[in-house]
Amino acid sequence: MGYCWVELGGGAHYEVCTGNEIRASDSWGYGNIGMQYVYSAHNRSYNFVRGEREAMTLDISALPTAIAQSNIAWFGLPTQVAGQTLTLAGIKARPDEFTGLAVLVLDGPGAGQYRVITHNTPTEFIVDRPWDVPPTTRSTVGLWLLMRHMIVYNCSGSDCSAFSQLYGSFYDFTIDSCWVERNQGLWGQSGWFLRFCYNKVAYANSYHPGIGPHGNNPEGNLPFSFVGLTDGNLRITKFGSAQYGRKLVFVNDVTPRPVPGGRGIIVKANQLSYNQRVAFPPSADPRPRDDGKTRFVDVVVDNNQIVHSTAGVQIGSGARNVVLVNNKYSDVAMPHLLAKPAEVRLLGSDATP
Repeated sequence: MGYCWVELGGGAHYEVCTGNEIRASDSWGYGNIGMQYVYSAHNRSYNFVRGEREAMTLDISALPTAIAQSNIAWFGLPTQVAGQTLTLAGIKARPDEFTGLAVLVLDGPGAGQYRVITHNTPTEFIVDRPWDVPPTTRSTVGLWLLMRHMIVYNCSGSDCSAFSQLYGSFYDFTIDSCWVERNQGLWGQSGWFLRFCYNKVAYANSYHPGIGPHGNNPEGNLPFSFVGLTDGNLRITKFGSAQYGRKLVFVNDVTPRPVPGGRGIIVKANQLSYNQRVAFPPSADPRPRDDGKTRFVDVVVDNNQIVHSTAGVQIGSGARNVVLVNNKYSDVAMPHLLAKPAEVRLLGSDATP
């Protein structure tokens, strides 16, 4: 049996991708410019192929500059914020090298906002418009090629690993009314303002060893599939870092304090069946180790239907401000698998014992 890979458009900007039938593994791939403003609809991905069976994966976009030949992303605290100008210390930046990249406030005052850099000196960075809530010297910010604004609507995938996987992170991502069977679920690593809504996901399955979170099934993967995020530790580069001198960099390795990698997430009105669940994050261990770090904040799991599964909703110790409301469970061994029940508010039918 052969193997084929389809590149849908690494670094796509303002792209419409509709009505395609793909009989191969496929992804949006790497790009020197981060994906922005993409609409993907009515596409079908059939993945009965050898090896890793990706289906419309969103890969990390790196920025190998002509000078540095590696990602110039930087994360830390401003030393000063004056209107639209941020002053940063400890950053390696040539004049205007960061122009066009985004500044995202990851935590602290102003969290969740991003602006685009229009000019920079080695220490000062000017953004394109005023902040709604200004960041301060207590705000953790990231400067990088932020992938943002994408809708995946009424697409389908079968015999795949993750479907429309966020391999890395995304800002403002919606996957709506999609149909997926024989899969490892709809999931990503981290992101802000994500919506998983009105999807039908059935038949948990894994085909290739070492894909996704580790578990105890025959392929070394999780023994279930899920909708949600894996770790909330933002991965910022794959090809090397000009700032930090290593190939693989995660935000919480380089920031002064840990920051959540998932914020503002809605999982609504999905139909999950045959060993699927909602998870932030997933774990084969019902009582995973608590490292004390906040991974996900402001998560709503609303009106999902989960049937024939070992668990319904799994919320780990790193989640804060979580609401479960009016989810329905049938033939589910453990509807709620909550590491810290005090951080989860149960409403509607979820509040009924």
